[in-house]
Amino acid sequence: MPTPIPMEVKTKLNVAVTASASQLAEGAKLFDVYCSGCHKLNGGGTIPNLTYSKPEIINMIDDIVRKGIFLPKGMPKFGDRLSSQQVKNIQQFIYAKAKK
Repeated sequence: MPTPIPMEVKTKLNVAVTASASQLAEGAKLFDVYCSGCHKLNGGGTIPNLTYSKPEIINMIDDIVRKGIFLPKGMPKFGDRLSSQQVKNIQQFIYAKAKK
């Protein structure tokens, strides 16, 4: 029998939240509209819970969300619907949720 691959231990993001209250509110609203259909921040489902993202991946959020670099993995791109600032607000909302 082959040796089992050890499970990766996942930890929540621990990144400083620098957004204002209004930016976080916008990020929450945008997350609900564009992300929550697939990504659940309270767990469940097969799509990644983004509060457990690796820092090197969440730092690529603009490339992922707006430019579509994960299209081959099934992640749609929203470059025609979201600005860079809106994506940053979503990112900050994810950081805030990870801290709760």
